[in-house]
Amino acid sequence: MSDKRGIFSLDEFYDLQVSGETSKILDVFRYVNSLATSGGPAYGYWGGGIGPSNLSSVDRIDYTNDATNMVTKGPLTEVGYYLVGISSPSYGYTCGNLYPGYKSTVQRADYANDTATAVVKGPLTRSDGSASGLNSRSYGYFAGGQNPGNNSYVDRIDFSNDSSTASPKGNLDTGRGKCAGTSNQSYGWATGGIEPGTTKVSRIDFSNDTATSSPKGEMVTARMGHSGSGNADYGYQAGGNNNYKSSVDRIDYSNDTATAVEKGPLSIGRRYVDGVSSPSYGWHAGGETPTKISTCDRIDYSNDTATAVVKGSLTSAKAWFMGNHSAQSNDLPGPTGIAPATRVEAGMTPVPNFGYFAGGMWPVVSTIDRIDYANDTATAAVKGPLDRDLLAQQSTSNSTHGYFAGGEPSGTSKVSRMEFSNDTATTSPKGPLSAVQKYFGAAGNLSFGYYAGNAPSTVSTVSRIDYSNDTATALAKGPLSFAKGNAQGCGNLSFGYFAGGNGNKSSVDRIDYSNDTATASAKGPLENSRSTMAASGTSDFGYWSGGYPYYTKASRIDYSNDTATAVAKAPYPSTVTPYGFSNSAGTGNSTHGYAAGGNGYNSYVWRIDYSNDTANGVEKGSLSQGRLRLSGVSPLENALPSKEPGPVDKGADGYISQSTSGNSTYPYGYVAGGDPTKSSIDRIDFGNDSATATPKGNLTQARYNYNQSVASPSHGYVMGGYGVAPEPNGNASSIDRIDFSNDTATAPSVANINNSPGLYSAGATGNNDYAYIGGGAIHPGPYYSTIRRFDFSSDTTNTVDKSTLHANINFHTATGNLSYGYFGGYPSKTLVDRLDYSNDTAASSPKGPLVMTWRLRASVGNQSYGYFTGGQNPSNPSGYNSTNVERIDYSNDTATASSRGPMAGGRYLHATSGSGQYGYNSGGRQPTEEGSSVDRIDYANDTSTPSPRGNMSYKTKSWSGLSSQEDGKQSFTSGFIPRIRWVDSVAEAPAGSVAPGHAYFGGGGPSPSGKTIVDRLDFSNDSAAMAPKGSLSQSRKQLTAVGSPSYAYMMGGYDANASPGYELSYIDRIDYASDTSTATPKGLLAEGTYYAGATGTASYGYNGGGQASSGVVSCTVQRIDYSNDTATASPKGYLTIRRRNFAGCVGNTSYGYWSGGENNVSTWISTTERVDFSNDTAAATVKGPVDGPVRGNADGTGNANYGYYAGGYYPDSPAPAHRYSIVSRIDFSSDTGTIPTKAALSASLSAMGAAGNASYGYWGAGADPSGLKTSVDRVDFSNDTSTPTVVTAYLSDARAQAGAASGLMYGLPQTASAAIAAPVQPPFPYPEQLYNPASNKLHGYIGGGSPGPLSSVDRITFANDTATATPKGSLTATKYRRGGTGNVNYGYIGAGRPGPISIVDRIDYTNDTATATAKGPLSSARAGAAAVGNANYGYWFGGNNPGYTTRVDRLDFASDSSAAVTKGSLTAVRGYGSAVGNQNYGYHCGGTDGNPQSNIDRVDYSSDTPTMSPKGQLSFSQSSNMADFSNSNYGWLAGRSPGPSRSIIDRVDFSNDTGTTPARGPLTENRARATGTGDSNYGYACGGMPESGRVSKVERVDYSNDTATASPKGNLTSVRADAGGVSAGDNGL
Repeated sequence: MSDKRGIFSLDEFYDLQVSGETSKILDVFRYVNSLATSGGPAYGYWGGGIGPSNLSSVDRIDYTNDATNMVTKGPLTEVGYYLVGISSPSYGYTCGNLYPGYKSTVQRADYANDTATAVVKGPLTRSDGSASGLNSRSYGYFAGGQNPGNNSYVDRIDFSNDSSTASPKGNLDTGRGKCAGTSNQSYGWATGGIEPGTTKVSRIDFSNDTATSSPKGEMVTARMGHSGSGNADYGYQAGGNNNYKSSVDRIDYSNDTATAVEKGPLSIGRRYVDGVSSPSYGWHAGGETPTKISTCDRIDYSNDTATAVVKGSLTSAKAWFMGNHSAQSNDLPGPTGIAPATRVEAGMTPVPNFGYFAGGMWPVVSTIDRIDYANDTATAAVKGPLDRDLLAQQSTSNSTHGYFAGGEPSGTSKVSRMEFSNDTATTSPKGPLSAVQKYFGAAGNLSFGYYAGNAPSTVSTVSRIDYSNDTATALAKGPLSFAKGNAQGCGNLSFGYFAGGNGNKSSVDRIDYSNDTATASAKGPLENSRSTMAASGTSDFGYWSGGYPYYTKASRIDYSNDTATAVAKAPYPSTVTPYGFSNSAGTGNSTHGYAAGGNGYNSYVWRIDYSNDTANGVEKGSLSQGRLRLSGVSPLENALPSKEPGPVDKGADGYISQSTSGNSTYPYGYVAGGDPTKSSIDRIDFGNDSATATPKGNLTQARYNYNQSVASPSHGYVMGGYGVAPEPNGNASSIDRIDFSNDTATAPSVANINNSPGLYSAGATGNNDYAYIGGGAIHPGPYYSTIRRFDFSSDTTNTVDKSTLHANINFHTATGNLSYGYFGGYPSKTLVDRLDYSNDTAASSPKGPLVMTWRLRASVGNQSYGYFTGGQNPSNPSGYNSTNVERIDYSNDTATASSRGPMAGGRYLHATSGSGQYGYNSGGRQPTEEGSSVDRIDYANDTSTPSPRGNMSYKTKSWSGLSSQEDGKQSFTSGFIPRIRWVDSVAEAPAGSVAPGHAYFGGGGPSPSGKTIVDRLDFSNDSAAMAPKGSLSQSRKQLTAVGSPSYAYMMGGYDANASPGYELSYIDRIDYASDTSTATPKGLLAEGTYYAGATGTASYGYNGGGQASSGVVSCTVQRIDYSNDTATASPKGYLTIRRRNFAGCVGNTSYGYWSGGENNVSTWISTTERVDFSNDTAAATVKGPVDGPVRGNADGTGNANYGYYAGGYYPDSPAPAHRYSIVSRIDFSSDTGTIPTKAALSASLSAMGAAGNASYGYWGAGADPSGLKTSVDRVDFSNDTSTPTVVTAYLSDARAQAGAASGLMYGLPQTASAAIAAPVQPPFPYPEQLYNPASNKLHGYIGGGSPGPLSSVDRITFANDTATATPKGSLTATKYRRGGTGNVNYGYIGAGRPGPISIVDRIDYTNDTATATAKGPLSSARAGAAAVGNANYGYWFGGNNPGYTTRVDRLDFASDSSAAVTKGSLTAVRGYGSAVGNQNYGYHCGGTDGNPQSNIDRVDYSSDTPTMSPKGQLSFSQSSNMADFSNSNYGWLAGRSPGPSRSIIDRVDFSNDTGTTPARGPLTENRARATGTGDSNYGYACGGMPESGRVSKVERVDYSNDTATASPKGNLTSVRADAGGVSAGDNGL
């Protein structure tokens, strides 16, 4: 809970409710923080300092036995004091020094080997000491110090790359030395310092560490020379000052603006003390009183008001030393890698809240400055830079990237792209523009950027950059209405506006993005002629600031009225003059606009407040340097959304436990040599593998060496090679050694390959003790079969001969684990040789094979698998480069390798390296030239295409790679530790642990070979016909099937055309997430069978019995391991008798049951056998028999408690075979009794497939004497004595003997807590969620209407309502004179003509291109019924058929396939009225009973059976429907008849509904029979009938200004009246 606490307002909470971000109490989970901090060693360390002398010794305290005196560890590499301690989960870092002078030293101690001397790392960027030491899991921070003075510098150490120099980061807001600090995983707090002490506290935000720290609440006591300790929630500052304080101040991280609270005290006052901590305690040791002491005090965080307790002492009295060394300090999660696991959910993530100003002059620069909108008084931070010096360019952006195009010097069409998420990187070249452009304007939306004009030679050219294809040349669009230059652009998501400029300096051109090939439209003009302005804007307004001739105001254009002259706004103070804002740049977000730089080479940044744009612009922080002719860009400008699609952090599901073992000291991969003759070495940093590899020291000579590199835990060895001189024929036999601890040095030659003048194109692998080099050749020959061994412990000794490969061979590769080496990838061979390291003089044994026979491959692996990647076809050496990735399973290495990946591009002669998690392919030939790219195989997800990472520093081929962590030398495991639900302590399931709600029916007869078809049944919509999906890989029938949470497996079966026997052993896997693809062949059954039975758990599938080869009936139970499903199934226990053709096979998570069927002598039996999954090698146990007739040829399904068998077959002799409709239920908790009969199927059937979920079982297809079936019967497990329902989810093809499976049957998880919206606040009883999906609120729908009548549906996008509506799906039939209402998920349009009609059409907002679904119906057919509703119900009022009625029907949205129910009536008969309402009341307004009416009736949704209540009157009488729309407070009715149509709008006040409605509006023209839709802010009157004919016009009523005339917006797709209107945001939803 530490990171989930805080203060919030009810307004904020309400905003979270309506945006769908809060939770109900059942969704709230506890964060088990103790799990996240329990993994590290339970020790603390203090080192160095001043005692009797200057010290380098290290003292260790054992947290589990802290009453015992400390023990000596270490030491440090050098003596020192004023040292600063920082900790990672695995190492302690001692930084800085003041002996004999200030130093920049960084020393690293290994917690796993704490008797060793610390290793020198770093260094810092400066020589200093006595700073605050802070850290997160990944980085350490050295903040402040005393050289020079009390300084504010901050250095960051990257734990994954700690041999590099630390990086300078944002400064402290207050300089300080002799300070202390504490941290959690999000922030670091630097406290006190500065002689003689201060109370000040500074907080560093680790996620934004380039920013200056923030001042926070102060300590109670001024301190310097004090110590810090803390956990996830609090930081403790103890002792200090020249008067030897004993007091302790506690900082509450969740409320760190408040003054700290005094706690403690220590047992004795002291200064120059230091501390370490665990999650529960803090230990503060040593110091001066003024005498140096060895006392160690322990603060109990759970009882921190008590005096600290004295514990075991330091080994000697000391002070001015290093603490903060502990794997459990500062909320560290520990080296086991337990960390919060954020669920990746589709949603919206915040866009960075920054603006950028780039380029400019004088001189011409490439600088990019970033303004933090949340802290815009600060000087802009330097980012980037641009990839070239630039001025007079323009820029556009989307949510992720900014584009800088055109400009000077010399005029250019070049385009550079900036990545906002990595804004310190140099921009990358893209584009170019369609023409050279400079001194011009730009605007854009999420998809495109538009660059218009040019100067001084003016043009009308418009270039459009397609962000999705930004390497292509921009397309010419437009043009502008006339040639211009220096016109500045801004806009919204629909239009771009280009204003002012050379030529007609007040003109404004508008580009319509939806029709961008048309000439721009003249708009505006500006109120003042000028050019070179700064432009920014919102979704509604554009602002052009300053310009030349010098102007100190901003011109505002109202996009909704863009033909009007712009209005002068936001004057700038006189300090801007004499130059105004000319040649400046603009950008902004939704609330403010920023103008920066300009004439006079100024560095000013000015801000306009859009909400108060008549006020003066305000000066904010400055640019990093003054300049003009720059450009501005932001991911939030031009009405770009503040959020973008991406993973949403709804809170952690729990913790992902990641643990590594083995070699971890050097997390790097090295690639060496290459062709043409290279001696270079590149290093890939596994912790930062998106960066370009770093050049390191060279080899002793240039060589290329084909995969002949291997590593020990501390060194890498590059062996032999070819293409070097002066050795004979270019052969090399030397072995170069790379020292990982000093990898910038040239690698010396330490030994040679024995018995050969050289060696190349061999395969090399090894373990931690030896390297093995197999095969290879010398030039021009011979080839070798020898396997040579190289001893790492004696690496100056030459290799020795050990084993042999199967033949003399080269051009291959090798990988392995700690026990075995695998040599493969031979030219024209798939064979793999395995060497047993424990018996390495024996010949290698054949394994595999691989699938492909290609050569020049590379290989890499971990402890479980070896991967062979890429290669070249030896029969076509100049041809195709393979993308293939093949995996050998070391636990089943006689099986054929399985295809993984593939790689995104082919390559051969490449290099590989890896860790326990990943394998890296580097460079090589790809596909027609040498490459430098690197891709990464994720071993945990190796069927996916390897992901591109950073490049190597140079391009080449024929190099080799190595790592101390590959080939099983480092193991990596990952597991899930769930959160615990707060209300009932139920553990949460991980995301993706639950199967989707589908069943799959695959294969089946009647053809002799069976079929490949697969049909999918949707449990949530089982009235719909099944959807055909991807096919099986082979035809079959009489097969079995099981389901896991992620896959369905179709096993074995029968094929009359199969050879050598009919029985099949193939297993096909259907991926639920990709079920339109052909099923993937996986491992085989150990014995092919048909007529078998199958069941399973979440981890394993069991196939038992069945007909096997040559007529033999099997009793074997075979097990499929879902986690290793390419392996052959394992024979486990057995049934007590041989049997086949079962009455059914069911199970739960503990047991499987095989019932009925026939035995090996064709005797039909009724017994049941149970297999215990926890002891699945044992024989099955006989359980109760199935009651009723003996039968078989059926199938079963079930849930966690019961299994169900249905139907079946028994061949009477000599009478015709009998089929049955019986449904029998086995109780898993009482399985010894007779299995009783429950319901009966709708017909007597056999040979069906069965699957289901926790609530229902489905039996599909099958046969009776009349033939094959497509029907499906559904059994309700909660009412299993009732006749099953015949659902309309028919199979797509009549067949029998199909296999059926689901991931939700047999007690497998039905729902995952992870699927519920997770908490965003601490656990307490939330009110009911006000669910309102943002995506559904964005649109209104207009369906049906006249003339025609019509069935089409138009969708209006409220955020882009000037655009023409978009055609979507259709209604089920043509209709008009109807009523529409709905909830947040669906819209309902009911009643109408021709007919009249009683059907209600339902539009699914999430699938609005589909045809509407028929629901209801209403209780009677009628036309002219008005409709309104709330979130739960829809109401249809009155109508005509043929007479008028008072009837009111209510449709229950939760059960919308049921007929509507008649409720209370109108006060009088009426039809063709209108309806408005909110979530409490509905109002029927006007209409006709033959005469126009003005009456208003109200229905109370909470009491809807009485007659409706008469309320106020409309301001007029009307006889035909009006456009109606509502929010929570008011309803509006627009347009009316009889007589000439009118433009009047009436408003109903729901809080004062007895009066006559006041007139609002009006519409822009008279019309009647229009249709209404809307959201909480606006209503839309759509179509209708003016004085004659019909129109497609759409007008918008602004609820906040409803006396104004409605605004014309985009049109419908066609003219229409009398339509139905719905929206997820109408009626106060």
